[in-house]
Amino acid sequence: LDEVFAEPDLPTDLRQRALRARALSHLKRGETDAALADVEEAATLAVSPRVRQATALEHAQALISAERAEEALTELDGVEPDHPALVIWKALIVARGEAAAGRAQEAVRTLDAALEALPRPLPEAPPVEFSLTPWTPVEAAIHATKSLQDLAPLFVRAEPWTRLLELAPQDLVAALEAARALARGGHEGEAARAWAWAVSLNGGQAPENAASHPDLAALEKKRVEGLKAKTSGGR
Repeated sequence: LDEVFAEPDLPTDLRQRALRARALSHLKRGETDAALADVEEAATLAVSPRVRQATALEHAQALISAERAEEALTELDGVEPDHPALVIWKALIVARGEAAAGRAQEAVRTLDAALEALPRPLPEAPPVEFSLTPWTPVEAAIHATKSLQDLAPLFVRAEPWTRLLELAPQDLVAALEAARALARGGHEGEAARAWAWAVSLNGGQAPENAASHPDLAALEKKRVEGLKAKTSGGR
């Protein structure tokens, strides 16, 4: 990054992206002070409100990595994203900050309430870049739902996953993630319904990757057995 993006006449938006990339690289190496310096410089170069919002969220995330969670939470109070994916990411970073500050139960409630407040289905919107990755609202909702499980790993609740199906009713990945998590949590009825919906979204055929996942393979076996039983009963 330093070699390629060191030109003094580099366009502002490209320099800003390079700084955000450097910050992420520093975070991967545990170099939080350097990461914060890069994000802070990138914030001065943000060329649009949405880029400023994403950069502010990345700065808060870096503060949490630097064990400055309370400072991150204070900073997040002033961030008001206008893209659904960034709204979800803000809630997720707030929850991570609360967990890092020793308030694990509050973190779970924060993220769960934020996901519950989202419109169903989620509005369509072009991807927005956050941490070098383009995120659609559905992709952010899937990630946040999985992260909610990570915050409370002792058991798998059905409600976050059935809610995901309502947030992203036409998304195959969301249906597959829900089916897998519900099966793993022992919610057989909800898992079967999520799997049946995934199959319908896939044109009535089981997705090709089902056989490689034991939980999904088991759901498909039961679905096929149920269809055969109905056919036999009809005869």
